[in-house]
Amino acid sequence: MKRNSGQLLLESLVAITMIIIAITGIFTLLSRSLSLTRVASDQYTGTYLAAEGVELIKNKLDTNVIVDCQPFNAGISSGVVELNYDGSPVTEPRDNGYTKIYIDENGFYVHNYSETAKPTKFLRRIEISDQGDKVEVDSKVKWKGRDGVNYESHISDTFYGWRGLNASCL
Repeated sequence: MKRNSGQLLLESLVAITMIIIAITGIFTLLSRSLSLTRVASDQYTGTYLAAEGVELIKNKLDTNVIVDCQPFNAGISSGVVELNYDGSPVTEPRDNGYTKIYIDENGFYVHNYSETAKPTKFLRRIEISDQGDKVEVDSKVKWKGRDGVNYESHISDTFYGWRGLNASCL
């Protein structure tokens, strides 16, 4: 009987060790999963903000033709440009051509700082090449992840002046 007296204690220690290893593995997996979820979320946001940069320029080109009765590329010049959603220019200073993006009190991404706007990690740069009959737009968004790695999302598009002027303008 004395030979087996410590066997239950030894079996309990082995079982507890195995449970601790399993729980540690699960927590490590969950931690890594949450970290990758954040990276994926930032990549989605960066991609959508880059696409939005292209859409801001497209909106300006469409407004020229449909509303203002001007050629599609009126007021557009080659170089780095940044517009707010209402078409007004950005008043924030640029960092190597990149403009800081904020979230306003309504949850919208904006460029101009206000007392209620919260800064984000995202910076956007929109570069335009006006070639007369076409306008090439290159929108880049960059940010630094929690892991210290620099990320960038890049979207380009080309717009042609195929519409001419609005019929009501003639």
